[in-house]
Amino acid sequence: LKAGRRKITLTSSKYGSCLDCFYLATDATFDPEPGRIITTKPGKLTLVGSVDDGLVKLSWTGTRDKRFHHYNLYCSRVPDFEPGRVTLVASPDRNEFLDWQALPGRNHYVVTQVTADGLESEPSNVVTVETRAPLPSPPGK
Repeated sequence: LKAGRRKITLTSSKYGSCLDCFYLATDATFDPEPGRIITTKPGKLTLVGSVDDGLVKLSWTGTRDKRFHHYNLYCSRVPDFEPGRVTLVASPDRNEFLDWQALPGRNHYVVTQVTADGLESEPSNVVTVETRAPLPSPPGK
């Protein structure tokens, strides 16, 4: 292309298709191998949790990746769970979270960090937090 500003429009004739990866380069000989540019995943975090006044408080530490976008916090009733969409609790941008919706009993949490280009770190250590059911309200209240 000649130097200057250009507008690029990408379309597909197939319904439901999506673009997985797109490269723009100034090097005419650029050929990504094996078809994707591989970058390192962000570092693993260390998670801690506690219960204060019946509320689950979670926080984590670790090196924040320079490409940082957000964290993913996962929770399950099963201790050795696989983090995924079903167990995703929140995607905060701070390194602490108050789980207002924690179920009574044992809850198991892990956290990851996600980069702006969509890479997710390995899950943190598992933290188990036990909460009690709230006391029933007195009659008439």
